[in-house]
Amino acid sequence: MILATAMPQNPQSLEAQILCDADLDYLGRDDYFIISHKLRLEWIKTENYTTDLSVWYHFQSQFLSEHTYFTAAARSLRQQGKKQNLRLIEQLINRQPNRKALKNNISIPALRYVAKPA
Repeated sequence: MILATAMPQNPQSLEAQILCDADLDYLGRDDYFIISHKLRLEWIKTENYTTDLSVWYHFQSQFLSEHTYFTAAARSLRQQGKKQNLRLIEQLINRQPNRKALKNNISIPALRYVAKPA
């Protein structure tokens, strides 16, 4: 059944749908950017993925745009959060954050998990 989560996902039972939704649950959560960047770092190390952050954000934008949760429960719990995360990614794609905002951890909602300077 774990093979149901292989991409592209094509679950053939309710149980497989639930498993697929659980696998990509983070797409609609507040910790999306943390998990997403951990995945990016894993791909850089294991798959020789590009380190270009703009490429990553474009890939994530396309992935979130095309992704659909399979169950009504997942759609109810995570769809709005996924839309918000997609909006934040598009903001990152469409504007370059200034260094002062990054340094002070302000003005850029998608970077709210960056540690504040000591």
